[in-house]
Amino acid sequence: MNRGARSLLITAGLLASTAAFALELLPGDLLVTDSGGARVLRVRPSDGSVAVLAPQPSSNQRLQKPTGITIDHHGDVLVADATRGQVLTVDPVDGWQYILESSDFLGEADPVPVGDAPYGIADYDDGIFQYYYVASAGAIFGIDEDFFVDWNSYVVVSDPLLAGARDLAIQFTDSPLGPLADVLFVAGAGSGLVAFDFGTDELTAAYTPPPNHHVLAVDVATSVGSAAVFSDVEITGSACTPGTAAIYTAGVTPTLLSSGGLLRCPVSVAADSLGIYVGDVASLDGGNARILKLSPAEGGTYTQSLVADIDGTSANPASIAIVPEPIPEPEFALLSASALGTVVAIAARSRRQAKSRG
Repeated sequence: MNRGARSLLITAGLLASTAAFALELLPGDLLVTDSGGARVLRVRPSDGSVAVLAPQPSSNQRLQKPTGITIDHHGDVLVADATRGQVLTVDPVDGWQYILESSDFLGEADPVPVGDAPYGIADYDDGIFQYYYVASAGAIFGIDEDFFVDWNSYVVVSDPLLAGARDLAIQFTDSPLGPLADVLFVAGAGSGLVAFDFGTDELTAAYTPPPNHHVLAVDVATSVGSAAVFSDVEITGSACTPGTAAIYTAGVTPTLLSSGGLLRCPVSVAADSLGIYVGDVASLDGGNARILKLSPAEGGTYTQSLVADIDGTSANPASIAIVPEPIPEPEFALLSASALGTVVAIAARSRRQAKSRG
């Protein structure tokens, strides 16, 4: 990709200055994967506007069912696509989508053949390496780069508790050397909320939902003391049961933050110091999608408000990432991976990427 052909305004935001496409990203903007519409959206909470980041009329179209999304401190946007069985990088400047050879797990000559069908994705930077975790079901896979040339995979842990895993969140502890990953929370549609301890390599059930209830999304919210925040909803067939949707914070006894009201079928959550954003649909089949916000109020309660409606009869806001502050300049995107029945960890020791438009 020729990065000299466009302008990056990083101090006030990220701005594409191409003739065909100009979309600004500001701190606090939301990047939302619409798995039903095969697109990535920018939602701006300050004014409720919704714009398409990818694909663009002048870009390619590789997205089929984008599910997980993350934007790391380098400014790289990574999207897990469950139908392609791949993780793509989306250029926040022009909307182009790229697939690294090593992330194409459907290819016959793949150097790291660990499966397909990724769902959620999360990232972690310890100040030296950048790590990525991609969720599917059944296990945790680690992938690292050997001498900046070959990529190798290994099984970290395999456990039935990870069945149905679909979303990820990492809880950190600050240290003089940088953030340390403590717990990887995994939301599983059929297995509740699972916690993987990085220090002990132990996997435990953090929350077991009632019968017919499912945990569909998780994030770590600084607004409630760096706690895991997750959604819980009763599902009948492929539809969420009216009046059962709720948002909790994890603990020995989960604490209810909000329920009912605007909440119908919360399929994604993203949190920062200002509150909790929720991607909500009428049913798992999509439709009537919208982004909600839960704002802290007095007495430990949260107020609900509508941020934006997502158009499209099959729209499904499967995942949300909050654009950080300050906005970094994107580097050449990272190696990515996926795994059927796995959660994949990737250590990006080299930030090199061979990109081609096609």
